[in-house]
Amino acid sequence: MGSEVRQPILLRQLRTALSHLYSLHNVSNANNQHEAHNYLIEFQSRNIRRKVTSLHQRKRDSQTELSAYLEPTAETNGSSFLASLPFLLFTTSSHETERLFCAQTILHRIRRMKTSEAVDIEIEWFESPHMNVNALAEVISLSPLQSAEQNVFSYWVEFVKFHGESISAFHVNLLGRVLQDYFHEFSKWNGSGTSATTITSFADLEEKIKGEFTLLILAVAAYLNASAHASYSVIHRGQNDSLHHLVPLLDTLSSAMAVASLKLRYTTSSLAVEEASSDIPIVKMVLQAFQKVYDAASSQSCSDLLQGTISHDELTSHTLREQNHNIHQMALSQCICVALASIPDALLGSPGGARGRLSTDPKCIVAANSELRCDNTGIGLVKDAIAFLMDSSNLDVQRYVRQQMLLVSERWARFVPLPLEYVHYTISTSMPYAGDGFNHFDHALCAYLIQIYEGASMTIDHLMASAAGITAEANSSGHQMGKKKQSSKSKKRHKEKLEGVLNGDDAKRQEAESETFYRGRVACHAAIWTWEFMYLHVTNDLEIMAKHPQQCVDGEGPVGCICYCVAACIPHFFSHGPISAEDESDSIKLFGFLTEAMQKVCSSQNRSVRALVYENLDAVHLAIVEEATSANLSEIQMMAVQFICKCLSILSERCKYPDGYFVDLSRNNDEGVEIERNDIRDLVRSVCALDLKAPQSMQISMIIIDQTLQYCISGAFDDDKKHSIPSETY
Repeated sequence: MGSEVRQPILLRQLRTALSHLYSLHNVSNANNQHEAHNYLIEFQSRNIRRKVTSLHQRKRDSQTELSAYLEPTAETNGSSFLASLPFLLFTTSSHETERLFCAQTILHRIRRMKTSEAVDIEIEWFESPHMNVNALAEVISLSPLQSAEQNVFSYWVEFVKFHGESISAFHVNLLGRVLQDYFHEFSKWNGSGTSATTITSFADLEEKIKGEFTLLILAVAAYLNASAHASYSVIHRGQNDSLHHLVPLLDTLSSAMAVASLKLRYTTSSLAVEEASSDIPIVKMVLQAFQKVYDAASSQSCSDLLQGTISHDELTSHTLREQNHNIHQMALSQCICVALASIPDALLGSPGGARGRLSTDPKCIVAANSELRCDNTGIGLVKDAIAFLMDSSNLDVQRYVRQQMLLVSERWARFVPLPLEYVHYTISTSMPYAGDGFNHFDHALCAYLIQIYEGASMTIDHLMASAAGITAEANSSGHQMGKKKQSSKSKKRHKEKLEGVLNGDDAKRQEAESETFYRGRVACHAAIWTWEFMYLHVTNDLEIMAKHPQQCVDGEGPVGCICYCVAACIPHFFSHGPISAEDESDSIKLFGFLTEAMQKVCSSQNRSVRALVYENLDAVHLAIVEEATSANLSEIQMMAVQFICKCLSILSERCKYPDGYFVDLSRNNDEGVEIERNDIRDLVRSVCALDLKAPQSMQISMIIIDQTLQYCISGAFDDDKKHSIPSETY
């Protein structure tokens, strides 16, 4: 399938606007940047298809004869979707900034519009009597009962053939083969794999066709860009710094694929009859798209796929031919790993940045949330895909996939509870490769663990809201520039919806309670499995920070990871008891490890290190108060109270004024010391507060107050301990 390349109508204007806005291709006219910016905003959001639909609706509603024909003008002629493809498919020379903008344009349109409106390919063909937007709108307006089924289906076969051939011209060798295979499949399609109750109109059929088109086209674009990067790395022997450009591009394309898959999988009409529109899960749709592209690409050489992107001499080099198979493996691995990481955030994450709000039925998002949480349609498919890449790749690709596995898992852990078996698989696969030095792989493992611990610290209300597809966006105090401010009515609706979820179904609350327990259990096991690794790096970090007391610590590093772990695991012991009924010693052992490590953090000479513990100590205290059901504390609760007291005493020692601070009055105040003292004072007030309505809270507070007073008394009157409290107190 292929034809002569026809330049999209809007391509020239798009390139000119991008050149002026980003000063590309030796264009640096600042006077035109504002005009270029306005054009590009209009380019991304224009929706000519909706105008045509509106014209037909007005004609149907009118008592008089109205024309529903849309005339081609400078404003209506040309497809935004098609104009973006030559940059992404290397049909024309392009800069990485141009490619990223085009990917963001497609993502923005897929998120904000119906797929039939976002993929506006028919707007390009006003001169075609049967394939232009007016002819398509006429077909869509018919009901299935108004025309013979076979005749209408032949129109859609011709639609796929016509537009498939025109788009294939952008990259005949790969995109042409992929779309040709799709055309043959569609010609034989009889509705299998699709719920018979969900394709009830020609509009539904158009959504299906364009959604499947989009998946394949974007998969080809991602694969070509990954192949080009892998080829450059082979030619220049790994000296390729363009990965930081490639990953955002692949992430944007993959996010658009995820949203397109969501709209294929779930529709309002399908959920009305409690069915999915497609039998294929979202994750599998994305994986199948890349597999089809790989099948078409792997039999070809890099010189066939990357003509025009790399010089002829480099494409025909012996090294590149030798590494052809490895390049295809790396390209597939990069595409799949980035795509797997992007899916949960693209579907369940809050809007922001280059992407707008996901415009679809909220019930579809809730259904997608449930699907991603299910092992056989969500995280289980992720594990199978990673295992496949690990087993079928060479050592270099395996090393890449191993690190990407941690990044994928970290992104999924933000939104869904990971099964214990999956966490064990990822950690056991990673631990043999964790090094003594804190490298990129170790940082990825640490970020993964932090996300597990943060998930275990989520409240029941938070989990219920998340499962219902409600974000905290309406409650955020900040306002993003360039984004429409949320109205009071919108905030009120958000609040009412949230209250309805939290005060509604008891079964949902029970599910959230079970999830809280499960997340905590997984976090405790993850802490035990990685303790030696984490303790080694925490110790090393503390030694380094002690030598640089003014340096700011990485809150997402080993020290921060331990603090998150404390806030997740210790409250879990109070709420749910030992990690496992078979071996209570694991819980006691982990409790001892965590309290010892936290006291070391509190003892650090570095102020930014000590600051990491405040919030987590408060979380431990709150957990004791909430779970203490009587005046008699359990052994582990009493140990935790003693732990808090010890940490408070250590922190108070570390925040003393420097020697001679009040002697030389000409010296400026040390703002860092004053801020730290205020923070610790607030922490002490919090854990010592007397709540008359909660007797167990009063008892815990009295124990802490008593311990604090004993510490102060011994420091004031015991000569051996006078140095332990600040000199200004005695």
